[in-house]
Amino acid sequence: MNKETLKSNVITQATVNVPKMLEVAEFKQIRYPGKRPCLNTLKKWIREGILQGEIRGGMYFVDLSAELMSTGDDLLNEMLGL
Repeated sequence: MNKETLKSNVITQATVNVPKMLEVAEFKQIRYPGKRPCLNTLKKWIREGILQGEIRGGMYFVDLSAELMSTGDDLLNEMLGL
């Protein structure tokens, strides 16, 4: 197996193992290390559609794939259909 094939297999495996939805507290630890923003702010962003996610049984989840694909620019995201 050559290096390119091996590299491709590793990337594919890593991509497959990424969860689609991540609980908001876990997302905060990964995306925003430290104290800001607070969990209530992240939950508010999910409710208002600022942060892609959903509420299931009172628990808040962030759509990790949408967050990873986001450019950080609302207008550009809208133009790209993200």
